[in-house]
Amino acid sequence: MSDTTSSAKNVADHIDTEKEDCSMYLLNLCIGYGIGLKDNIQTVTLWNESTASWDKVVTTVTPGGAFDKGGAVIQKLRNLNNYFRSPKQRNALKPIQEALSYPELEPMTDKT
Repeated sequence: MSDTTSSAKNVADHIDTEKEDCSMYLLNLCIGYGIGLKDNIQTVTLWNESTASWDKVVTTVTPGGAFDKGGAVIQKLRNLNNYFRSPKQRNALKPIQEALSYPELEPMTDKT
């Protein structure tokens, strides 16, 4: 858990989820975007004719900021994750993931 912040670990304790690095990173991203703390950015490389070189340009796709429904979004993500924890639902999802060439991901499990 070396690369996760202590605040993310505290949040994981509070909402009772696992504290593994990958899970914590994903949880931290979901929380950050869900409550508007992070900007959704895109980096593209463009040719700059005045300097005759390639420049990286960062644009904000979705700005961060107050997001009053962030808590509801996080709860819906948790509900979706819990729905696919069921072996029946997970097995129904696998053919769809294969057909669309999506990676087969296992849902994160809550501590019990």
